[in-house]
Amino acid sequence: MQGIISKAKGLVRPVYQSTVVSFFNNRADSRIEKICKIQHTPGSKIKVGFVVQYPSCWDKQQPVFEAMLHNSRFDVCLICTADFDMVAFKLDEDHTPLDYYKSRYPDVKIYDFRGDKTAMLKDIYSLDYLFYDRYYSHYLPAELRPKKASKYNKICSIPYTSNLWNFYSHDIKFLRYLYMYFAQDRETEEYFNHVLGLRHRKFVYKGYPIFETVNKKKRIKNDKLTILWTPRWSYDPMLGGSHFLEYKDAFINLAKEYPVKLIFRPHPLMWDNFLSNGIMTQDEIDEYKQRLKENGIVEDKNTLIEDTFRETDVLISDLSSVFTMYGTTGNPMIYCPAGKNNLSGFMQRVVDASYVAESWDDVRTAIEKLLNGQDDKKATRELFLEHEFGNTSDISQRILNYVIKDYDGTEPGSAIGGNSLSTAV
Repeated sequence: MQGIISKAKGLVRPVYQSTVVSFFNNRADSRIEKICKIQHTPGSKIKVGFVVQYPSCWDKQQPVFEAMLHNSRFDVCLICTADFDMVAFKLDEDHTPLDYYKSRYPDVKIYDFRGDKTAMLKDIYSLDYLFYDRYYSHYLPAELRPKKASKYNKICSIPYTSNLWNFYSHDIKFLRYLYMYFAQDRETEEYFNHVLGLRHRKFVYKGYPIFETVNKKKRIKNDKLTILWTPRWSYDPMLGGSHFLEYKDAFINLAKEYPVKLIFRPHPLMWDNFLSNGIMTQDEIDEYKQRLKENGIVEDKNTLIEDTFRETDVLISDLSSVFTMYGTTGNPMIYCPAGKNNLSGFMQRVVDASYVAESWDDVRTAIEKLLNGQDDKKATRELFLEHEFGNTSDISQRILNYVIKDYDGTEPGSAIGGNSLSTAV
């Protein structure tokens, strides 16, 4: 009898999940259809808010925000939320990146989204578009989650990371309420338009703004080969894996073995993740940081990684969108694979243009060759650079033009997908 019940549940569950998903997707479709019917006077001010929480993600939004800031068609503001404590897994109202944004944009209206939000929400919900730096709802205050804000605003996203795998891990509770998504690459644009099955959406590829930023940065000439190491934050193979524990001592030894300058910049979530999962203690973290200092290794303090790229000659990294960003410099990259390797087409092309190190000995071999002037991947990188990043000079302006046409009602119809979305609610 128990077996019959289990089998029945197995048959009913997919039908139930599909029905529930369809219900919520249809509700989101209807809401977006309704807000799209609002007509504006062509040429009038376009009110745009940027929801910000992690300064390290700001570089993906920054070019577009600053272009809007200096364009007379736009009236822009920032909505700064509290930090999200990854250890306690809740918003930390005592900490916020507000000072960072105030120092960068002293003349911009910035909402401190803490305390009494009544007056703020009246202003925020009157905006035409809301841009988000990350596509996850659970990190956000309830009032700013797309499920709520999409009743009043067109929800937009410029993703904070490149698409690394040949599958998509976006939060459906966020994604279904998106109106406009500026994809990182053509493959992501195609997937969102032809697989998700969401109606009245505009999933488009106009170029990835961070590439524009990196290309505009002036390089710093170094006396020594300068190497940046960016270990990943998680050992979960489904999230790409990490080599920090395996390579942390060998990395320090590079400073003793070769005439190089070393920069260490872990993923922003790495230390918190290691603490919360018992991988390292705070004392062990502090001890490692002290060893870096004693060996003359720079612990990178730049908020935006492209500022660090200016002085970097070689990148060593686990699977990360840092690779795609650094790829625009044309400099050597050493990829340390771990975990799942079913990479997206774009990420695979980045890897093909990189040195692949299956072990630390492979890392050392690549560095030794580069120190001796032997760069076996140079020609491959140059072809990759020309093919993938041939036109990055006006990406932010392309995005602005698209938003303007959408607001004025002159942009062609919304993208309509095919198959129904089957991800769990």
